[in-house]
Amino acid sequence: MKTMLEQGKYPFIALMIITLMSGCAPSKTLTLNDAWHAIKEKKFVDLTHAFAPGIPHWKGFPDEKLETLYWYEAGVGKLGSGFYAQSFTHVGQWGTHVDPPAHFAKGMRTVDQIDVKEMILPLVVLDVHKAVTNNPDYTITWMTLGIGKISMARYRKGHL
Repeated sequence: MKTMLEQGKYPFIALMIITLMSGCAPSKTLTLNDAWHAIKEKKFVDLTHAFAPGIPHWKGFPDEKLETLYWYEAGVGKLGSGFYAQSFTHVGQWGTHVDPPAHFAKGMRTVDQIDVKEMILPLVVLDVHKAVTNNPDYTITWMTLGIGKISMARYRKGHL
């Protein structure tokens, strides 16, 4: 008895699948509204810290300065009254932020050169609460993750 391959049926089956698939209607283009509806029910975790003197920051930077410029009533705001406005003074790499490749290597991309679409990436959650309990300065490294050194060539190809 001949196999399906010997009978020449595999090429026929493949041709039938391609024919059927080509007759299918194209899938609907996903709109921004569709994307929002797909993700709005997902769990979001806010990793930011509120701006305030003393928030976690690199020890080489000075603490944030906060000043009330305007206050509702007279006598509180440095510049006047009638509404509420504050001035925050801190270094650029403060709180929850993005360190672009240019932060580490001269001539690389800066934040304004990175499309916001490149900032939306799959998330990996690493539970290091036990390590942080034992060492508040605990740092995750590529070696910790078992990845080894990351190549700067990857950044040069336009990766964040």
